Amino acid sequence: MRSIVNNFLWIYPLGRPQKLFLVSITLKDKSYHDDYKDLNSPRSRGLIQEMTFIIVLFCRRRFPLFVGINIKKIFKGSVGLDFDMIFEPSANSTNSTIVETFTEANGTKELQFVVLGKATAVDNTPVILSPNATAASTTTTAFAPDTPTTGKSND
Repeated sequence: MRSIVNNFLWIYPLGRPQKLFLVSITLKDKSYHDDYKDLNSPRSRGLIQEMTFIIVLFCRRRFPLFVGINIKKIFKGSVGLDFDMIFEPSANSTNSTIVETFTEANGTKELQFVVLGKATAVDNTPVILSPNATAASTTTTAFAPDTPTTGKSND
């Protein structure tokens, strides 16, 4: 099955599901506008197009087996983005590697000088559970270099 999202084509394999992370970042150098409540407003579409371009180029260089992103929400906090980050099933990316990679590139040419505040990642990969198993989720959080950088896991 093929799907086009944010002008990027990805193919869903018949075997294992793709790895999926819910990533949340804040953009310190952007101001929030009420138009961002509607993802289809011209202002939202402009920000989504700009940030998709920046994030996808960055991720293609830094993450082996990166597939694409899907921006799901724009929120207050300067401006924040929630997006799905999609990898091939065999990718070794983790919550920590995603947050560390964004933190290392914060404010650099790699992210086209976008200054991030907080970054979090949650593994949201679909899991097939046995009848007696339970699912656990972890979150990794980091802050921009001008604040103490921490990696924190929440179970």
